[in-house]
Amino acid sequence: MRLAILLAIASICASPCDATDRFYDDISAESPNGVWRLDAKSPDNLIDGYHPWQDDFVYTMHQRGQQVWTRKQTEQEPEEYSPAKIVVADDGWAAIHTGWDQLVFVDASGRNCGRIDDLKEILSKKDRSEFTTWSTAGVIWTPYSLWHFANVDGKRIFVIRLWWGHQMIFDPANGQRLKPNPTFVKAIRDWQVEHCRNVLAGAVADGINDDSADKLLTPALLAGQLDIRDAIPHLRELEKSNFVGLYGGSMASDVSPGAISPFFIQQFTLRQVSQLSLRRLGESPEPLPVFEFPKHRVDGNLRPEPRDDREKLVASIKRGMSAPEVLRILGSPDFISYPEWSYDLDCGDPKTAKILWDSHHVKDVTLTKPLWKDGLVRDKLVVAY
Repeated sequence: MRLAILLAIASICASPCDATDRFYDDISAESPNGVWRLDAKSPDNLIDGYHPWQDDFVYTMHQRGQQVWTRKQTEQEPEEYSPAKIVVADDGWAAIHTGWDQLVFVDASGRNCGRIDDLKEILSKKDRSEFTTWSTAGVIWTPYSLWHFANVDGKRIFVIRLWWGHQMIFDPANGQRLKPNPTFVKAIRDWQVEHCRNVLAGAVADGINDDSADKLLTPALLAGQLDIRDAIPHLRELEKSNFVGLYGGSMASDVSPGAISPFFIQQFTLRQVSQLSLRRLGESPEPLPVFEFPKHRVDGNLRPEPRDDREKLVASIKRGMSAPEVLRILGSPDFISYPEWSYDLDCGDPKTAKILWDSHHVKDVTLTKPLWKDGLVRDKLVVAY
């Protein structure tokens, strides 16, 4: 997820207007009960070569394999942009999130029932300033979000849960925003807990691979946020994943061949998220490395050895040490955010150790309260763009 964002921002900027080309693949979504499937396909995706800004999407809804309705984006909704996400309910309703943050609701017969023209405008100024970021592709605010329909006392609602816990609730029948009430809050939480349980259990049963790992990041993070304790066995399996969600960073020009930079990394993202949730659930993760460090101009990575006694070894880290020296003593950090590494220490008196870097050498070491217990400090690093 973060790797894709980095590549989009850094590599495919369109020169005339300093904007970023955007690509809209053909997408499909099924209802949770498997009865309904909505496909969205563009003729532009049949063209070979580099071709951004696909449009003219045709939507086709199937019920148990039989076509129910079809609609054309440009004919029926000329002001509707190309789809980025589709959500389908068990009763055949659908929500379409476009690349320009519109949200369109379609009923089981294919009739448009409501549209929000810009979801970002619903966010408060505080949310926009603290939890979103700007790129040449626009405002980034949806990573690690959960989008779903729910039924509360016979009323159909649509929910967007954002990574910082904020919930947007809508009435699909007209697109109006709904105010949360205790009944809504409980029903929504129950749905989200059950969804995360099912997704994580199903993934473990089917076997975790790179194709499925990216879809597990949100339920793995929510398992800790929502205190889903029976997800612990599944998180234990997820933390073994070698899924690489981020590769790259900063490599200084004076690094010699075969050396490493503290901030040029390969990150096992599903492992990092699963370990964070395990700590929030009162568990100590296995001492599996979250990071490896590519060697400059040489094949292969520096792979830190697992260490399960880090709280005893932090005192051995001294100013002036190099990254390989620190890795030999403490193993892989749990989080990296320039100019710091940090280690979450599971012990009788939990702490987080921060290592501040001055170029390639340790500048300072400090101990703080455990950051996985400190609000959204860790979540911000997980979602960091």
